[in-house]
Amino acid sequence: LSPVDKYAVAFTNHNELVLLNALSGDVEILKNMLETKPIAGVAIFKQIGIAWSLKEWITFSLSNGLKYSSHIIDENDFFISHFNYVDDKNFSIALSSFKKGQENLRDKHILRTTVNGVSMTDLNIDSALFVIQEGDIYATEFSNNEYHICRFKLTTDGWEKKEEIAQSPMRIMALELSPDRTFLIGTMPTGFSLWKFENGEETCFTLPNNVKNISTKPFHSQSSLAITKHNQYGVGGVRKSLYIWNVKDGLLLKEVDAHIARIMRVQSLYIEDFNGIVSSSIDKTIKVWNVKNIFEKVYTIDRMEMAIESVSLSGDDELAVTVTRSSVGVWSVSTGKLWSKLVDSPVGAIVTHAVITADSRHVISSESGNLLVWNLKKGCVVFRESHPNIRQLLLGLDDKIIVVITSEVEKETRCTVRNVPTGEEVYSFNFESDVPEPAVITKNGAYLAVISLEGKQKVISAYHARKGAFMFKIPLTNVSLLGCGILPFPGKASAVIITSSDSSWIVDVETKRIVRGIKRWNGACTSDGRYGLVAPNQGGLEVIELRSGKTVKVLIPPISEGVFAVTAKFNNTDDYVLYYHSGRQTIRLFRMSNGKMIGNYKLAAEVTDFRTTHDGLSVVVGGIDGSFVVLAIADPENLESKVKLKRLPSRGEASIGMIKNSVSFKTVARVTATAAYAKRQSACEESQQSEVCTLQ
Repeated sequence: LSPVDKYAVAFTNHNELVLLNALSGDVEILKNMLETKPIAGVAIFKQIGIAWSLKEWITFSLSNGLKYSSHIIDENDFFISHFNYVDDKNFSIALSSFKKGQENLRDKHILRTTVNGVSMTDLNIDSALFVIQEGDIYATEFSNNEYHICRFKLTTDGWEKKEEIAQSPMRIMALELSPDRTFLIGTMPTGFSLWKFENGEETCFTLPNNVKNISTKPFHSQSSLAITKHNQYGVGGVRKSLYIWNVKDGLLLKEVDAHIARIMRVQSLYIEDFNGIVSSSIDKTIKVWNVKNIFEKVYTIDRMEMAIESVSLSGDDELAVTVTRSSVGVWSVSTGKLWSKLVDSPVGAIVTHAVITADSRHVISSESGNLLVWNLKKGCVVFRESHPNIRQLLLGLDDKIIVVITSEVEKETRCTVRNVPTGEEVYSFNFESDVPEPAVITKNGAYLAVISLEGKQKVISAYHARKGAFMFKIPLTNVSLLGCGILPFPGKASAVIITSSDSSWIVDVETKRIVRGIKRWNGACTSDGRYGLVAPNQGGLEVIELRSGKTVKVLIPPISEGVFAVTAKFNNTDDYVLYYHSGRQTIRLFRMSNGKMIGNYKLAAEVTDFRTTHDGLSVVVGGIDGSFVVLAIADPENLESKVKLKRLPSRGEASIGMIKNSVSFKTVARVTATAAYAKRQSACEESQQSEVCTLQ
């Protein structure tokens, strides 16, 4: 950003410069500005734009993008890493060596400065550099097996060392001044150091043993430290957490699980009497933290360590199984608690699929090329078999069999059917396909259908679901299959749905014919097969009659909301329509009887999978942040919904009475200790009580 916030400059990985006039909103794309690529950085100094690659730097106009000058550096072993520009006769360029040294940092750095058009003597820097507005710099030197942090001043003869601030046995990644210039902050692999200018006193902030700072580019670290108001606390953002230290003695006071992805930057925020910290992360969020409340007790909500990829429910809706890349999570749907994590290989496990049987006794999963059957009661694996490249797990025939689809050689897929829970193979067969297609069992349990290739023509291959015998093929002529899938059709026991990007078809397997094709239909339909949904990515949501393809209700008008991934489905009782929009990260709930929207829930993170419970009154959601969310449908016109809400643990006098009666002496002792801690904190200038409201 320019000093008065009028212009902004950025660069893309396509080696383009993006110039924005923040006042008018005009955006200009500047191409081929540098002869050497890729672009490594941009900056604005006064009204001049600077851009540089590894070997070249240019200046250009912020008003029209016109290139003023272009310069090439000749050093073969160094590249441009930092820039400080006053005008075309006064500037400094930091050059860093391609070779790396200790702590995986660049081996050497050179600060090349021009004053009034005259080149000064190069200043050799060890690893850290910080430029202040007055023209002075803080940099590190190495001598006598120690790293010296020094302040240099620019004179007519070049850079002159004015004072030595401190010494460090460890190499320093980055240097920075505290907001009030009381401290010089150094970033090291094991933590941070603060040097007080007034008396040279050093305070060390040490990270836990398994946490390290790393450097991504010269003079910068992936981690950053912010000092709170009155220099009371130091708050560091490392990985996904905030670490809080006492500035007086360097004691680590607290670790806060702040983001679901790596923290990019931590900054202090002072507004009148507000004492805050701002953190930004690659999870696309910016969070503002109130330092006065940051030491309050944290009540964690269970979640997986990695993104949830799919959700599976048991028949009684008591248990849910979630799949992440590293493990299978078993959840209690009624309480939202994570009961256990199922992983056969604790180190390096790669989990791709998991399903739970209706009776909640077994979980079938694919992990690191193996098919596993878990006994939930015992918490152990009762069957293990090598099954590399699993693409689908499908329970069928009242959960007595598991269908395993695996990719074999090119254009060949294998289907293996095994008994549950013994894992004994019932039958298997190979079929040709350009990509591993999913299998489906018809509603009547008679046919196992897959989409296969016959030459260049796609066909439905039908097999006997119990015996595995091949029965017949149904050619999919005049059917445009782009990104196709196959689903059971609930409206007819022997039919399936073939879905594509812009249309879907109903195919009767028993009679070997395509019943009808419906344009725009996404494949979701009611349990009687009468109605379907149209939900284009551009926006809009309609209920259509599947026999005629005509629109019955318009739930969301066809207004463009941007091109985002959307998911629309009916709940299990067909009373409601759920619509998830990835751009808004909301699940909207529509009443089927009158088309009215009765709910619009904003999720904290992008949704990866969601489904409704068998009674149709709850929605189970898995998120990209590993969260497991259970939403209850609150419909004032649905008596069953009212009854279910009354049965929630937080509702009713009886539940409150049970909680009161269950308070033990140990609980009272903990409450007393917490109250004493709160009293001590309230005496501190930087703390205050939170105001909490409970909605019953």
